Amino acid sequence: MNDSSAQRLAALARSRDLFRAGQPLAAADVLRDLGAAVREAPEVAYLHALLWMEARGWPDALARLDELRAVAPPRLVLELDRAGCLIELGRDAEAERLIDADAPYYGGSFAGRVLLARVAARGGDAGRAAGLLGAAFDAERRRLLGGFFDRLLTPAGRT
Repeated sequence: MNDSSAQRLAALARSRDLFRAGQPLAAADVLRDLGAAVREAPEVAYLHALLWMEARGWPDALARLDELRAVAPPRLVLELDRAGCLIELGRDAEAERLIDADAPYYGGSFAGRVLLARVAARGGDAGRAAGLLGAAFDAERRRLLGGFFDRLLTPAGRT
């Protein structure tokens, strides 16, 4: 292990310890320099964004997610985290456009439906919010049930 790798691991361990101690901002500070080169360490930059989200530092979290978005291929979790930040910042319409941009992928996910339900509820549309939450839980139940069948069939050599 070279010095750079050792320093990175030590910083990650320190950040984890601070997070576990209930200090997400201090944990994010430790990672600030580590994640500076997003192309070299996208997972560290993502962790940095998550720490900002945990600390409710929505503008900083969104900035880090936008940096990642510029260098990484689209990923469900990254886009939904961005939508969550946008909602927290009161940018509901932008979040809805992001989630609806590819509805079967983002809007069809459990988290996408829950985020859309938050927007609907905040906008006073309780009926739409309830429908979205119901659809989210129904789809998740079906996904889990399908996975259960897969696990039961796989050991028997059936797929």
